[in-house]
Amino acid sequence: MHPLFRFRQSDDPELIDSEYVLRSNERITVQICALAGPSLYAVTESGQTDPDAEETFWIVHHGTFTDLGGAFSAALKVSKALPN
Repeated sequence: MHPLFRFRQSDDPELIDSEYVLRSNERITVQICALAGPSLYAVTESGQTDPDAEETFWIVHHGTFTDLGGAFSAALKVSKALPN
């Protein structure tokens, strides 16, 4: 496992993917998409404009990868490109 990420196991893998969460910015994750066939890794960034309004939740997909190392690298690039 990559030291800059922590693993978050899904409680219900048929509904929610397990994922790696970037420790320095928990809005950035690498989702493990493994329901059928070989695993794919989706890099996503998410947030909520208003914490009291569920409809303000947003997500940006930054790519899908066939190897975990490539997904980790892409997630780190996304993090570096974000404003502080």
